[in-house]
Amino acid sequence: MPTYKIRDTKTGLFQVGGSFSWFTSVGKTWSNLGSLKTHLSLLRVYETSSDKGPLSDTWEVVEYDEVRTFPVSEIVSNEVIKTSGSNKGKSK
Repeated sequence: MPTYKIRDTKTGLFQVGGSFSWFTSVGKTWSNLGSLKTHLSLLRVYETSSDKGPLSDTWEVVEYDEVRTFPVSEIVSNEVIKTSGSNKGKSK
């Protein structure tokens, strides 16, 4: 199932959601297109009534689709998983 983000093509940063047009390197991920459309509609109403102006022409929607999943154990040996953190709290 795809997920979505809003990217500013000028900066490469992603919108964080909410009622302001703030962008970060991570941003917000919307789980469905309907939620993203609702956010943009509300943002358009809010920004048009403020001094910030309408939505930017430099914004684009990025769609992410899950390509492949696999167990962590395929890339990290079980021995590493079992022993990691085993020395926490122990004094030498």
